[in-house]
Amino acid sequence: MESCHEYTPYTALDHVFFQGRAARMIHQILYHQRFP
Repeated sequence: MESCHEYTPYTALDHVFFQGRAARMIHQILYHQRFP
């Protein structure tokens, strides 16, 4: 429950940072599924 995002401005930097984390997590998951 991160309610702070409701009243904080959503900046492009936050978007890039979030996309970077999501891509890194997905890469880790796919990598471990392919090479356990």
